Amino acid sequence: MAAHNIVEPPDDLPPLIVTSFKDVSFLVIDDSAVSVELMGGVLQSAAVGTVRKANSVFAAAGILADQQTKTACLICDHHMEGMTGLALLQRIRAGRNTVVPRDMRFIMLTGDTSPALVQAAANLDVNGFIKKPITVGAVMKTIHLAFGRTLHLKSANDYAKIPLPAHAKL
Repeated sequence: MAAHNIVEPPDDLPPLIVTSFKDVSFLVIDDSAVSVELMGGVLQSAAVGTVRKANSVFAAAGILADQQTKTACLICDHHMEGMTGLALLQRIRAGRNTVVPRDMRFIMLTGDTSPALVQAAANLDVNGFIKKPITVGAVMKTIHLAFGRTLHLKSANDYAKIPLPAHAKL
């Protein structure tokens, strides 16, 4: 997965761990072509391994089903037609998607920071949350945090029972 290098900072500051994502694959899911391209460009400028793009959860399902390419992290918009990002996260954590591991790193990408949405995402153990409009710094910080934390999953049934905000159930 991600490789780590320790960089010795000046003075007597503690070492900074720099993570390389050159072998890590990402899948960006957003129904806005502009957002997908922007996020893809940010990831490619950060020298990640692979960036694949999908314009819906259903298009992403086809990409994820391809056993030749492994995805390490999903970066998914919330408000999309057909299925929201939050509903997808719940399906993954509840084990309802047989091709995506329950512990898949999942970063929510949205302009909606309503308390109900943020709380539901936290209850579903989202690995990161990026508020639109994005910045390179926010994206990279969120990715580093997502890969730097250990996820302790609850039971699949516990995730299935988490109520989603009404606008997140599409």
